[in-house]
Amino acid sequence: MSSLDLTRLNGAGCTLDAGGWALQRRRIELLRSHVERVEERGDVLHVVFAAGTDRALVDDFVATEGACCSFLSLGYDERERVLRIRSDDAQSWDVVRGFAAVFSGGAS
Repeated sequence: MSSLDLTRLNGAGCTLDAGGWALQRRRIELLRSHVERVEERGDVLHVVFAAGTDRALVDDFVATEGACCSFLSLGYDERERVLRIRSDDAQSWDVVRGFAAVFSGGAS
């Protein structure tokens, strides 16, 4: 696992309280160990997970991010095991890049 400090990472515009952020950070830590690769394709970030990744964990991550960061568009394709993250707001693209950095820490 990378030395990226998840305790200090919290995107601008995020509405999670401290407890919610702690739970989401834990989900990210768990998901990172299942990342096969991270790809930026235009304005969409693709996070590809290994087979056997806990679907409920991915769903919880997506639901939480969707609720707290309404400027993000998130979707998960279970068949392809691809999480897609994007923002239509160019000023929020740094948050998407932040997820690229976070999830790249788990890719081998």
